[in-house]
Amino acid sequence: VLGQDATEPWHPGRRLMVQVPRGSYKTSLCTLANSLWRVCRDPDETVLICNEIVDNSKKWLRAMREIAMGNRLFQSVYRDLLPPGIHWTDKDNGRNLPRWWKWNDQEILFERGRQGIPEASLTAAGVGAATTGGHWTFISKDDLVSEDAKNSPAVMERVKEWYDSSLPLEKPPYKGVELIVCTPWTYNDVYRYILEKYG
Repeated sequence: VLGQDATEPWHPGRRLMVQVPRGSYKTSLCTLANSLWRVCRDPDETVLICNEIVDNSKKWLRAMREIAMGNRLFQSVYRDLLPPGIHWTDKDNGRNLPRWWKWNDQEILFERGRQGIPEASLTAAGVGAATTGGHWTFISKDDLVSEDAKNSPAVMERVKEWYDSSLPLEKPPYKGVELIVCTPWTYNDVYRYILEKYG
């Protein structure tokens, strides 16, 4: 469903929602593995990962960074994507990660085929975070609300407003590729709102 042609300017945008119960490995598969796979498949891809709490998004970026830094199979297969100083042989050869390189819990930058892309390969954000100015070719929105939000109409309304305002972050604006991974908590939640308003 989420083909590479979805980033072309003429494309009307693609949205996919995966609704599964907690404990179904939805974050492991749909957010972490899928996001890392997308960047490995196309190093020029930019991925934004959103969660209700920005610290969760940062935790997921940390996990992907640990794979890139510590998994020898990953390092062997995708060596051309690794920035200087990350491959297990780099330290022996005196190569270090430049200080300016985005390689932290907020942003991860892999080597690319093109220069001048302002967004990092992977970026973490939280619901309500100010991310204006950036445009990502793929946005993964994982659990935008928790079980606590079902008892607060004000919180749910705020998340609905944030969702509407997040669509210009797509590349191209309003016509990008989006994956929503969620566990519904109540009938009239943000996910029902998205389905009814955007299809």
